[in-house]
Amino acid sequence: MLAPILLLALLPGTVQTPSDEDFKVYTDAPRIFLNARRLRLLRRERERDSMRWQHFQTLMEGKALMPEPGLANALYFMIKTDPTYAKSAVEWALAPGADLRQQAIVFDWCAKAIPIAQNDALASRLEKGIAQSAGKTDVKTVSARVLAAAALAERKPELTEATIRAAVVDWWRGYVVPSIQKGEPVIHRDDVLPLFEFLHAVRDNTNTELRDPVPAFFHDLPSYLLLSYYPAPYPAPENEYRIPVFYEDGDPDLHRAALARAGEFVMVAYDNNAVESQFLQGWLMQDRYLMKSPLGAVYEMLWANPYQPGLSYFHLPLVFRDEKRKGGALALRSNWDETAVLFTYIEGKAQVFDNGARKLADLKKLDPPLHIADAAVTSRLSFEADSQAYFILGLTPGAPYEVEVDDEGMYEELADAGGVLLLKLQPGAGQVRIHPPTGLALTR
Repeated sequence: MLAPILLLALLPGTVQTPSDEDFKVYTDAPRIFLNARRLRLLRRERERDSMRWQHFQTLMEGKALMPEPGLANALYFMIKTDPTYAKSAVEWALAPGADLRQQAIVFDWCAKAIPIAQNDALASRLEKGIAQSAGKTDVKTVSARVLAAAALAERKPELTEATIRAAVVDWWRGYVVPSIQKGEPVIHRDDVLPLFEFLHAVRDNTNTELRDPVPAFFHDLPSYLLLSYYPAPYPAPENEYRIPVFYEDGDPDLHRAALARAGEFVMVAYDNNAVESQFLQGWLMQDRYLMKSPLGAVYEMLWANPYQPGLSYFHLPLVFRDEKRKGGALALRSNWDETAVLFTYIEGKAQVFDNGARKLADLKKLDPPLHIADAAVTSRLSFEADSQAYFILGLTPGAPYEVEVDDEGMYEELADAGGVLLLKLQPGAGQVRIHPPTGLALTR
């Protein structure tokens, strides 16, 4: 266990399951992502020769090697209506190694532009993919299975309804929602893109809103994402990247960074009226981060909406904490500048980013502005209070601790599910002593 650390920061002052619920799909193709409004937006971007269209067009016309060729060719076909690209998309989707998610998108977007024999063959591949993945419950696989089911709605309505019902009732409501409510870290940062693709497919085709049982999770998600990026941008030949916090050695994974940005675009598109989405839009709409790589340019083209208003993320709090998440979910920034200091404590792993370098767990050496104070770890913790808020890390999750403040008496506080204790103290409160539960020894 991480030794208890004093971390100082300034803080800003029923699942519906009716038995007759309908999961039939009555929408017309394209059923996946490209509703009439989004398709008009994409074609308008081509007409006005926007930056995103120029980058995407250059890659496609130049025959660049695309990491997701099915998605790339199908999207280019839908915007430019050139059947050559539909043909290329389908040929790739029918080749060995094609993944179910891209096969579903290709079938949904390109079916009317390809021969009947290829249509039949690809539909058969989708059915097989649904069956073969039926036992897997990770977010990425479930999302791909639902996309495949939506694509087959006209050919296999019973299979479509059964697959979506199982994903919604058994997986989402039966497993994911209860896990979130209990604080289990069932949805991770890298799950954001497939999760929102799943939410889009279900809502767009069955008019079923799945966020209602866990509104706080979705309300807080944008803030959590923004506060768990390193402050300094990462320069790459094609563009600058924001890098999500990671704990492995080596250089950042730019593939992961691109998909993280893509997931945030999908979040904004899902609910662009929400205030938190508008903060996220303000974060995304900076030209220096516009993705130009063969992977990122496709998602920029598909999901970015330059007409959507955004709010400045500089108005967001600099602290995020999820008290229910087991293993901990705490993120702090000194400010929103690129030179800021960042501290994260996520699922039991602590990290500090300061002056362009990241440090794992060695928190006592951090200098201001976060002011991590060292304290003797004996039968109690003792320190001088000189600000308004302290986080104490590495405690026993859910355990009660007695807090004794000079001239103010003693009171009890509970450590949260991640072993984090928050103390709000008056400046100059004097010495504070934190007594652990009886029989519990605090050790380094």
